[in-house]
Amino acid sequence: MTKARWIRALRWMLVTLGLAAVALAALLLKWPQREPSITPLPAPEIPESSVLLEDGIRVGSALPLGTVTVFPIYSEKQVDLGPIISLQSALEDGTAEVREHGAEDSPLGGATVGQLVLENKGDASIFVLAGTIVKGGKQDRQIGQDFVVAPHTVASVDAFCVEHGRWTGVRNDALTGGKFEALKQLATSKVRAAGQYEANQGEVWSEVAKVNAKSGKSAPSGTLLATVDDDTIARRRAALSKSIQARLDATEPRAAVVGMAYAVGGKVRGARWFANRRLFTLFQDVLSNTAAMDALDADPKAKNTVVGPEAVARFVKEVESAPPERKDTAADNVNEYKKAPKGWGSSTKLKRSPKAKGASISKDYVAK
Repeated sequence: MTKARWIRALRWMLVTLGLAAVALAALLLKWPQREPSITPLPAPEIPESSVLLEDGIRVGSALPLGTVTVFPIYSEKQVDLGPIISLQSALEDGTAEVREHGAEDSPLGGATVGQLVLENKGDASIFVLAGTIVKGGKQDRQIGQDFVVAPHTVASVDAFCVEHGRWTGVRNDALTGGKFEALKQLATSKVRAAGQYEANQGEVWSEVAKVNAKSGKSAPSGTLLATVDDDTIARRRAALSKSIQARLDATEPRAAVVGMAYAVGGKVRGARWFANRRLFTLFQDVLSNTAAMDALDADPKAKNTVVGPEAVARFVKEVESAPPERKDTAADNVNEYKKAPKGWGSSTKLKRSPKAKGASISKDYVAK
């Protein structure tokens, strides 16, 4: 082939590739965006003994485990909301960072107690549960409400201090660099509720002090981690949590289990379920650890009465009867709160999913 023919052939090939690229780009622009889809599960698979919580959501039989009783929560229809991971997983694989607000972010010229920065460097949304304990920075905190941080974005998240006596970047003689790690553990229910639902920092500190006093643990800074991180308590919590997870994993049909409720001393303490099974499995260890911690925090003299699923249904329905209050976030979600005489509830929805038919990514209930 002559040089002239070779050049013409090369030009033709480049033009052809260019036209193909334009056509592909046009196709991609017209390609429908992936919207959440409702995937029905066969209703007959849900045990007949289960009790209705809301349309398509049912609570199963009691699973007694010593001081705590757990209940599986089933869904007859699950909603696919796209790729979502937990904060704990994102921090472990290096695709997320939780840090103090810097001088450029804060009107006070430095870190602030009530706000943290969460940077999502990954390709999946990060779902952070309210009450998640983050350790480090200038003070240990708990996340103030549910947050969904979209991929490759930075969001400001609400937080409450669970460490009264430290305001320094040194923790246990080590520099924190203003950054945090996330525990696979939510704050105990009363500590969490004082922040998430009552927005009362003073009450958070008061409840933290009660937890530490009850466990007989203390730290110069008054941190909740004096109890949560204690070796003896951590071993007992891990053993009970393992039993909780084992009972839930043995529940059939497993594919329909999307959440759990639990009772301590004959009183329902909390319930949470998710839009689908995969989301629940992301947080099953966190919720089991939290139920176990609440059980260890309970009055040892309290009568351990086993209640049935009807008690969970009564609690949820009582909270649901309260008027809703919308609470927006600086992230990719909006929360709806309810406050009732016996407890609180919240529903978390994605802002970017208008076709999700009103489906919640998660619903959460905490008893007073």
